[in-house]
Amino acid sequence: MGYDRISLLPDSLLTQILLHLPTKDSVKTSLLSTRWRNLWLDVPGLDLHSNDFRYSSSAIKTFTDKFLELNRESRLLKFKIKYDECNVYLFGISEWFVTAINRGAQVLDVDTLRCPFYKDFMPLDVYKSKTLVSLKLVNVEARKLVSGCPVLEDLTLCRSFDDKLPVALRVMSQTLKRFCVKSGPGIESDAPGLKCIDFRDDDRVVGKNLSFFLMVDIDTKFNLHEFLNGVSSVRRSMIISQRTIKELYRCLNMEPISKFHNLSRLEVSFFSDLLLQVLPNFLEISPNLKYLTLIKEMIAGEETGMARVRIAKTTTMKLAKQKKKIWMEVV
Repeated sequence: MGYDRISLLPDSLLTQILLHLPTKDSVKTSLLSTRWRNLWLDVPGLDLHSNDFRYSSSAIKTFTDKFLELNRESRLLKFKIKYDECNVYLFGISEWFVTAINRGAQVLDVDTLRCPFYKDFMPLDVYKSKTLVSLKLVNVEARKLVSGCPVLEDLTLCRSFDDKLPVALRVMSQTLKRFCVKSGPGIESDAPGLKCIDFRDDDRVVGKNLSFFLMVDIDTKFNLHEFLNGVSSVRRSMIISQRTIKELYRCLNMEPISKFHNLSRLEVSFFSDLLLQVLPNFLEISPNLKYLTLIKEMIAGEETGMARVRIAKTTTMKLAKQKKKIWMEVV
């Protein structure tokens, strides 16, 4: 029989390990032995999914309320929840977020699987947190201005519904390093410390101090010209999609774009021959590109009447330093 070394670790270390598990798995460890029976109650965080509480529409609320009450004197480092409002009863859920922020949460991740039925979902306390490092809101109404979190490094905003924001979302942060946004009326960003950005389905993006990027991932069709000039100093990699290729083709034929002297990796997803017209010009403005990855997407089942499934073929090439002539054939 093997020797149980992990149980010899101090409680403080074990609870940190359990913090990286979904709460349902953390609870299961209580069956291991008497040593583990109540250890999950001291984990400084929650990671919940409504599918784990199918036996009762209010069970997730009852469980969370009791957990927060039992640990109300301790710090809560992480609060993560994913749920479907059609299946669970979560009236007053915003109080949980206030509690998490007041207890020093570093990570807040809220994901609703459907459009919420009511507004003013996210309390203002979230945008004033002094400890929040990572904030992710999926299908949650966000404020027009995100600027009050002094240590925020990772911000993700995804919306699949219209929350009637009349103006672009403004993000101002001296500490933000990674910013991902999907679907919205537009983004105005002033974050000089940004290293990675990921924009999808936005009407427009306006950026200031865009000079130190390591990675740029773009899947959108807004006017790219000004934005690309702003991120031309990206130091490592860029990912662009088919929709972006169309806009890029228009931009390259209108007026010059600044050269990407520091870009070393480029990944392109495409399903049309338009890429063959765009790529040579883009390579000309990327003189130090070393690796090119092409992902050709295809729709399977169109001719046979089967369900349409998008599949992809990926090819990665190492480019020669001298690119006086470029010959490319995509199969």
